[in-house]
Formats: sequence, structure tokens, C-alpha cells
Amino acid sequence: MNRLIILAALIVGLAGCAQHAPQAISDKEFVLTEAYDEAPLNVESRHLTKQAAQLCPSGYHFKLRQISAAEALASHQFECAQGQDCRYVLQWHIVCGETPREPFSIFGKI
Repeated sequence: MNRLIILAALIVGLAGCAQHAPQAISDKEFVLTEAYDEAPLNVESRHLTKQAAQLCPSGYHFKLRQISAAEALASHQFECAQGQDCRYVLQWHIVCGETPREPFSIFGKI
């Protein structure tokens, strides 16, 4: 029974997002995209943060961060479980530059 619960949690966790290759606008400007199939919480993404840090080791700033969806966005995960289309795309438009990174905090952004 425990194996079944762990397997179900893994499937749900892995099915939550799809990663895309970054699109280069110029040598210092990129569009990063990640697709999700769950209710959006915010415009933050660990994967896109890691990808941006690899593309811009000296730092970056946001030109645009947006969420787009074909349907109306779900406001809670329960709506997704009830059959609402919860697919959306998170897109970051970043520009590389001398930008200091935010300090890490176990309490999140303050």
C-alpha cells in the first residue's frame, strides 16, 4: 500500500511541469519557458531560476514575467481535480547584466 502511495505521488510530481529550451533573443537576452498542468501559485520557478543563473552567471534582471493559458486560470488545485483544464505556461524574459543575486533565506522572500 505504501508503495502505491509513493508511486502516485511521484507521478503527480513529475507530471506537474514540462521544461523547454531557452530562446535567445540576443547574446544577453533570453526567454525562458516552462509549461505546467496545475493551478498557478506565483511566477516563481526553481527550474527557471537555475536556468537563468546558468545563462547569466554574473546576474540578470527581469524584463517580463508572465503566466498565459488558453482557458481561465484555476484558482485552486481542487478545480484541477474536478476536471478543469489547468494547463498554463510560465514565461520569463530576462536580460543578463551585473545584477547581484538575492540573498538566500529559509523563510522565503521578505
